[in-house]
Amino acid sequence: MTCTGIVLAAGRSARMGQQKLSMPLGGKAILRWVLDSLLDSGLDEVICVVSAESEDLMNWAREARARVVIHPDPDRGRTSSIKVGLKAMDPRTRTMVLCLGDMPFVQSSTVHAVLEAASRTMMGMVVACYRGKKGHPVAWDQRYFQDILALADDEPLYHLTRQGAFRLHLDDPGVLININTPQEYEQACARIREGKVFKERP
Repeated sequence: MTCTGIVLAAGRSARMGQQKLSMPLGGKAILRWVLDSLLDSGLDEVICVVSAESEDLMNWAREARARVVIHPDPDRGRTSSIKVGLKAMDPRTRTMVLCLGDMPFVQSSTVHAVLEAASRTMMGMVVACYRGKKGHPVAWDQRYFQDILALADDEPLYHLTRQGAFRLHLDDPGVLININTPQEYEQACARIREGKVFKERP
């Protein structure tokens, strides 16, 4: 079975005022934290979807051994980025794990747990949850790939998850923490300074 991770990194970071995924966090770029977690989780392949002008992100992804896929028009919407990643996947892929590039505190063990749950459940969708709240990563069985591709470029995937997704409850607050604003970035830096980073994440 081939399992592919897709990291969405083509956004404009409008609320941050600069490319947030290349900002430093605990000695490495925000994006690198996400890529390292996915690459350490047991996935067969990790694809990083970026915009054409994001040379820094391309370099981070290549250094991490992820495959870079360029989105020619990311302003079409987040789902358009997912579709670009899906089309670039190995055709043998049976499970796709989706993660956002601005979620640096997701543990590799969490990604692995989502992947394992996806191999066991018959529901075809697995959503990582913390204290009852849904977050990321999300795993999708191959039978949903065409449904995702059929969505409008700006149509949220929750239109599909409402059909019924397996909620995997985990002891990982990182599944809910993303970084969009300068304030959230400072909070993330504070987590690093205060040692609120899991031991598996050096």
